[in-house]
Formats: sequence, C-alpha cells, structure tokens
Amino acid sequence: MTSEDTLPKLLKRNYDRYGDKKVAMRKKEFGIWHEYTWADYYNNVKDFSLGLISLGLKPKERVAVIGDNDHHWYWAELATQAAFGVPLGIFTDCTISEVKFHLDNSDAKFVVAKDQEQVDKILALMDDVPNLVKVIYWDAKGLWSYEEQHLISFDDVIELGRNYGQLHPGLFEDNVEKGNKKDIALISYTSGTSALPKGVLLTHNNLLASLRILNKHLPIYETDQYLSFVPPGWAPEQWFGVCGSLHNATTVNFPENAETSQANLREISPNIVPNPPRLWEAIAAQIQALMLDSTFLKKLIYDLFLPVGYRMADLQHEHRKPTTFWKSLHWIAEVAVFRTIKDFLGLMNARLAITSGGALSVDNFRFLRALGIQIKQGYALTEGGAILIHQEDDVRYETVGRPWSESPIKISDEGEVVVGSEMVFAGYSKDQEATDRVLKDGWFHTGDAGYFDTTGHLIVIDRVADLSELTDGTKYSPLYIEGKLKFTPYIRDAVAIGGKGREYITAIISIDFENVSRWAEKSGITFTTFADLSQRPEVLKIITREIQRANKGLPEKISVKRFVNLYKEFDADESELTRTRKIRRTYTESRYEDMIAALYGDDPEFAVETEIRYRDGRIGKMKTSVRINHV
Repeated sequence: MTSEDTLPKLLKRNYDRYGDKKVAMRKKEFGIWHEYTWADYYNNVKDFSLGLISLGLKPKERVAVIGDNDHHWYWAELATQAAFGVPLGIFTDCTISEVKFHLDNSDAKFVVAKDQEQVDKILALMDDVPNLVKVIYWDAKGLWSYEEQHLISFDDVIELGRNYGQLHPGLFEDNVEKGNKKDIALISYTSGTSALPKGVLLTHNNLLASLRILNKHLPIYETDQYLSFVPPGWAPEQWFGVCGSLHNATTVNFPENAETSQANLREISPNIVPNPPRLWEAIAAQIQALMLDSTFLKKLIYDLFLPVGYRMADLQHEHRKPTTFWKSLHWIAEVAVFRTIKDFLGLMNARLAITSGGALSVDNFRFLRALGIQIKQGYALTEGGAILIHQEDDVRYETVGRPWSESPIKISDEGEVVVGSEMVFAGYSKDQEATDRVLKDGWFHTGDAGYFDTTGHLIVIDRVADLSELTDGTKYSPLYIEGKLKFTPYIRDAVAIGGKGREYITAIISIDFENVSRWAEKSGITFTTFADLSQRPEVLKIITREIQRANKGLPEKISVKRFVNLYKEFDADESELTRTRKIRRTYTESRYEDMIAALYGDDPEFAVETEIRYRDGRIGKMKTSVRINHV
C-alpha cells in the first residue's frame, strides 16, 4: 500500500479505519445538527468524483467552488482531486467581475455553487467564459424553475456517479491510489492587497507538509472539534479544516449560516480556532463594547480583575513564574469574569487559538491573553505555508515565534523575509513572470520586512512596499500605527497616511457604526445616516480621545496629528478592501488623494462628492463634507 501522501488517500485511510463508527463532520440545518461519518464522507466524494468524470472532467482541468462553508464544499474539493482535477475557491461576496477574473485565470470547466445568488452570477457569465460547461448547485431553493442546460444539481451528479461506478467498478479506488503528492491539489488565491489576486498553485505535499510540521510542534488530536467558518478558499481553512481533519481524523462542524456562526461557535466550543487578525480584533472590540453596555456591578468586577489578567499575561510573556498570591487572585478572576467571557465567545475549550495572515496588534494580543484566551501568533502565507508559530511556553506579543528546523528562514540584505521548505508553492497560475520574481533557487521571497530579535524570535514589520518615511527620515510602519488605532470598539478601520514628502502622520478613520450608534443612542445623540453620525461633534470628540490613547503608545514623531472620519465604511465591493478584509493601501490612498491633501492643508473641512457602487451594480452619488480634526 502506498503512503497517504494525498488528501484522497487520507480520506480512504479514515474510511477504512473508522467507517460508520466515527463522525467526520456535522452541519447545522434548521436548528438540527446532522452528522456524517467517515463512510458518508468517502461515499459522497466517490460518487461525486465519478459523476464529474461522467460529465467530462479530464485530468488537470479546474473546478471552481463558490459557497459558504459546507460539507458539499469539502466533498467537491476531494472529489475533484480524486479525479485528478484541480479545485479552487471563490469568495461568496465576490462581484460578477471578480468571479469572471477567477474563472478566466483558472480556466475552470465546472463551477460548484451553493445557491441561487451564486448560480445567477455564473449564468450571467456563461457567454464570456466559453471554457465553462456545467454549473452544479447544492441548495435548490429558488432554482426549481430554472431550465438552463448548463445547470445540474449536486444530488444529480451524485446519482450519475453511482451509475458510472457500476459500469466502471474499482475506477475511483484506482484513481485514489494513483494520486501523486506532486500533483496540484488546489489553487488558492491571494488577497490582492496591491494588485489583482494571484492563483497560488499548491501541491498535496505543500498542504500536507504544513500539517506535518504544525502537528509536530502543536499537536492536534483525534478528539478535537473544529468549526469551519473562515472561507475554504483561504489557505488556513485548508490547513486546519480540510487537511487537518483528514490528517488527524478530527471532527469538522459547519455553522448553519454566517449569521449564526457565533452562536454555533458557542455550541461547539471548538479546540482549534484559527482566525485572521481582523476577526480577533472584532472579538476584542466586541468584548469592550459589551462591557460598555454592561451593568455598573459587572463593569466594576471587570475593571477590578482585568489588571490581574494583564499581570499574569505579562509574567508569562517575561518567562517569570507568578507567586502564590497572583495565582490565587487569577483563579478568582477566572471564575468571576474570564470564564464567562470565554464561554460567551465559544472559546472555553480553545486549546489552539491562532492568529495568522497578518499582524495582530500588540494591544489586542495582550488583551486577549489577559482574558485567558491562549492565543498564539503565527506567520503563514498562501505561497509559503504555515511557516512558524508561537510555542506554548514561548509567546511574545510583538513576534511570530522562533523558526523551526523544518522551515528555514533568512533575512535578505534588503531586510526581506525569505523562506524555504517543502511547504513553498509550485508557482502562480498563468503568471510565470511573477513566479520567477518571488521563487528563486527554491526560496520564496515573501515581500515582508522583518528581523530576528535578541531571543531568536522573528518580528515581521510590514510589507516592504508599505514601509515609508517622513521628510526628516523617520521610518515607520503604517500597519503598526493602524493596529494601535483599532484597539477600541469605536474604530473599525484606519489608514495611516505619511511619506511622500510629508512631515507628520495623519489618518482616515472608519468608525464602527454598530458600536458608535449604540453609544450615541444611549447618550441621546440624534443622527440619520452613517455619514451624519461620523461627523457629529460628540463622535469626533470620542474618536479624538481614542487616537490620543493610541498616540501614548507611539513614538512622538509617528503619532497621529490629524484625522478625518470617513463618511462610510471601507468596502470590498468598491475595491478598498480585499475579500479577506485587508486594506488595499495603494488604491485607497489614490481614491482619497484629495481628502488626504486636505488633511495636510489649512481648511477646517473638506467637501466630498463621490460615487457609491451598490451590490446590485447601480451607482449613486453622494455629497457631504468631512471635518479635518487636530489631535
């Protein structure tokens, strides 16, 4: 028997080992958790894979999947791989033009879509993407009257596969056995912070190498529970969800929908919680907002014991043992406050709480650790794999951990982080020039600026392209400043502005409408729209206070001197954010260049006339003004 060096081989191993005796995945539908054993998982993948072959899928052809986290997503991916095809994921909130880019770039022949909303996007593109031959849907609601010849249901493909399997006995098993670890297992698209997303070609070995290395340093157990709610097209969901569940036979749980994910998280209380920094920032802001709305007594207890949590977190950070007094006080704090917070968030059993895909600010990191959430920061890139992560007893707020022997890291003469291991990707889809630019002699040039501190920990500063300096030569990282600014429930996004001959730092702030509006209502402040609320004097005052707080943790030369409250949220549909909710800095600074010029001018406010693009494609105009605020 060959080694289990591909994902379908791992599925076959788990089927042989567990069959109907162990639950592989659960999906909540209409308030009920439905269970699927390893036998269910295997048989559905087998039938769907043979169904795809019967419909004409050939080796190396691409199958796109667009839909929320669901067992059908996993089945489609494994089925495609078992047929020697290549799956790829598309974010559900992508616009039609973005979907077209993914289909063109990948040359997808099939699309597996969740529901009517996603099917409509694909059908609107059929004439523009001639390579596409079939659209397969798994949620039939609203699609009963559709008669397009390109459409077929997931269940119908399963049935085709069963019939095909009877005519070709043993074909699926032979295909699985013939799978090679060097085969392309997935195309995972990058965020596209500075340009169009790139399709990263990942082999089975690339994906499983990340799991093997992670398991060695941070063991994952067969009894662990995992809740799948970050997009499966995003690499970390592949490592911990798809690959992790196959490699370690853990149970994957799928929420009923995006709106219920928080409630489902609390129900499951998973052991493994990998989130991007933005989600951890949202959790920290949620806790702070809850405390603002809490009763006087609860706020008093929280304010009394939070310093105890900070003390214990700092002692651990400094590798110092707490005294019996602090241990006892912390036990009381855990019972009185922290346990309730973790239970409410569904993080009570989170043994591996991980942040990766960007830098989590020191303030948020320290705050979460103070609450007893044992979060660890990792350094992971779609192209480079799960490069490293904090160890249990060696967590430092400002770093991403010490390098592992299996994942060599070096710093170039230009200060760029360069990594090399079997996790490093095979190249970019249809972009050999970009591949050659970042892949040199087996080493991946990450584009991140970083250095090793005196303890051997890696500190990643920012993207090399984003580092900037003021006219006096003071260098700074916009990302670091933005992390400080966002450590508050009142600020959702921030863009730090400087460089390009400027003498000081300014910022564009997007308020957290939910939290700020709740505060305004409690304070008796009337408002009509987001734009109106953002410019209310009371709101400007509270944002000024929060920026002053952030400035206390910044060197004077890079503290924020002026700011504007943006009249709306930053929006991925308007290309200001990536689909993973990262700021597209170059585009954003270009779009708001007149507003930025006003931040460095003498006028007290700036008149805005702009286009607003709605999700249905309509374009509207907005006229308003924003105040230029001095800190």
